[in-house]
Amino acid sequence: MQTVHLTVPFSYSVIWTKNIFNKDNLSFLDAIDFNESTKKQNCLFIVENTINDLHENLNCQIKDYTSYHNKYIKFLGYEVFKGGELCKNLHFVEKICKVFKEYKVCRHSFIIIIGGGSFIDAIGFAATITHRGLRQIRIPTTVLSQNDSAVGVKNAINAFNNKNFIGTFAPPFAVINDNQFLQTLSQRYIISGITEGIKVALIKDLKFFNWIVLNADKLKTSDSKELQYFIEKTANLHISHIENSGDPFEATAARPLDFGHWAAHKLEQMSNGTLLHGEAVSIGICIDAHYAKYLGYLSTSELEQIINLFKTLGLPIYNELLTTLKNGELDVFEGINDFREHLGGELHITLPKTIGDSIQIFKLDKDYLKKIFKYLKEL
Repeated sequence: MQTVHLTVPFSYSVIWTKNIFNKDNLSFLDAIDFNESTKKQNCLFIVENTINDLHENLNCQIKDYTSYHNKYIKFLGYEVFKGGELCKNLHFVEKICKVFKEYKVCRHSFIIIIGGGSFIDAIGFAATITHRGLRQIRIPTTVLSQNDSAVGVKNAINAFNNKNFIGTFAPPFAVINDNQFLQTLSQRYIISGITEGIKVALIKDLKFFNWIVLNADKLKTSDSKELQYFIEKTANLHISHIENSGDPFEATAARPLDFGHWAAHKLEQMSNGTLLHGEAVSIGICIDAHYAKYLGYLSTSELEQIINLFKTLGLPIYNELLTTLKNGELDVFEGINDFREHLGGELHITLPKTIGDSIQIFKLDKDYLKKIFKYLKEL
């Protein structure tokens, strides 16, 4: 008997820039890894409808940019589709795969995805299953996607009433974070995107959490230097975890970056998209932070600091969906079962041991969770 162990490395670039399609900005050329000896790179641009509407000249800018750099880029097309959480379904993926077929894209082509996190999830998944993987360049356009989802290695869609039930782990070829796209975001989307930064700070970085508390009001403005620092810091914490945790494709049961998500994913699904992901995670973090206090980890003052931060930002700490019954049981508790199934049958819940550090627990007391829901409603 002989056993051979293989190690297959992967790498991708995360680029920070502004006005990516200004003809003098070479960041896009860096992303496609051009050089004088390479042939033209085929590029198909897939754009979320809201971005196309808010940036009326984007189509022309991209065509002008690719024309100016036509020595290195072959412009295949510019397609616009409706995004949002509701686009994460098999029918939409089939439609996108058909577009790839119509444009005759191959594994040497680039799919340029411009939009928010849900849109990038769905188009990215379609790209990973076409020809066993097309090269995707993500250009995220929201705070949440720039600091979290787009810089990671996941692609997924929803199915069978489960969030991200069907998906792949497939690193992008590159990610380009362009601050200019944030300037057209509504304040609701800006604030919602802050939640994932609070999440990662609570379990990994006390100093960063304290910085967020001190700068909470300044983070609500799209063009503030504080928001840009926040996005880069949060993205780097997520990138560091992917690169250094030893588990980039989440083969083990522990999922520290899913802190606050067992309830959040279920609430998001129950709301039919009316709750933004960050808003659902805000509620989920408040639930799990209170549970951490119940177990003797967080102090009362730490819990109050967390709750007050969300309230200062204008993020929800409670939603009436927490009282919805299904077959005589609170429907949100199905999120615990979904989480257990997602983790391979054994429940692993990440909680803050103290602010800036985390611990894993393996069961949840539903009776006490009900008390937490009541407490959060009173707050």
